[in-house]
Amino acid sequence: MSDTDDVVFRRATLDDNEALVALAAACPMKAAMTLCVHRAPDFFALNRVQGDPWVVFVAEDPRAGVIGCVAGAVRHVWLRGRPKSVMYTVDFKLRPDFRGRGLADRLLRMGWPECEAREVPSLMGILAGNAPIERRLLNPPEGIPKPARLGTVRVYSLLLPGLTLSRPSRRIRVRRAGPADLPEMLALWERVGRSREGAPVLDASAFDAFLDRAPGLSLSDYLLAFRGDRLVGSVGVWNQDAFKETVVLDYRATVSAVRRAHNLVARPLGWPALPERGAPLKALHIVHPFVPGSDPAALTALLHHARRECVGQGASLLELGLDPHDPLVRALRPFPHIGVDVNCFLTADPGSSELPVPGPGPFHFETALV
Repeated sequence: MSDTDDVVFRRATLDDNEALVALAAACPMKAAMTLCVHRAPDFFALNRVQGDPWVVFVAEDPRAGVIGCVAGAVRHVWLRGRPKSVMYTVDFKLRPDFRGRGLADRLLRMGWPECEAREVPSLMGILAGNAPIERRLLNPPEGIPKPARLGTVRVYSLLLPGLTLSRPSRRIRVRRAGPADLPEMLALWERVGRSREGAPVLDASAFDAFLDRAPGLSLSDYLLAFRGDRLVGSVGVWNQDAFKETVVLDYRATVSAVRRAHNLVARPLGWPALPERGAPLKALHIVHPFVPGSDPAALTALLHHARRECVGQGASLLELGLDPHDPLVRALRPFPHIGVDVNCFLTADPGSSELPVPGPGPFHFETALV
């Protein structure tokens, strides 16, 4: 008998919270910055906001306790211009000292019966450069269909929140959202969302439910851009301190040089600096970036205002996910930034052998929800 034969795979319960918080701390994400996301005090707070219904599975070793997890959340998104339910497969974690023993395959298999029961495909985002996991997805264990790569989203981290290389258009007015704006916001979101693969389908009830589950986010945290009286774009600016803390464990050499330059400018001006290794990294996150691709100037104006929020709240970075081929990327030109890619994969529907075909529009993935 191998030393993993007695590992138990089961649904998580609220009693697993402390063990899952410890697991998240033991599984850093390695990219341009090596980051550890602390999920105390409530590991499940992020899962609740990712979709409804949601589920978390754990792998439990009789001696070491909870050593791995995987989660899923049903979300309603636009694919090829039509609404479709998908299972976001997230929180795929395995303690480093238990890797290479076949447990990752067994964890992946845990979630697929949920997709079959709900007759939805699985959508997963993987950090670019994580070759072992990408190989695993493209050569999946028995019982899991092979996915197709649907698109890539780049997580742009906007630096130096007080610095800009140009002024926003004077023709665009930005203000906070209020209850009376919601019908116009929803109409814009549907118009823009239909043209973006994976964008959330949001009506009034779905948006209200999302805000109810999203700690630290309210309607007034959404910024609206107007040309005259016409709404031309909106973004939510989300402070996630209430349910997660990100700690920087390491900087790659190139980013370490960027950090030194950033702090050289930021500190004398009283702007938030990038932290030392081992210290918390405070960032604000853009959620629901709904701006037509033909109007990057509207997004530029919104980001100018969002970066002021960073200075006011002591955040070093403003983070935004965009398809690198999206015309809206031009909106980022006035802002110093770095980027990390996330590759997204979608399986066929349960019982189907037809791999999904990406639509013509840019890909959308809510990076604020991971």
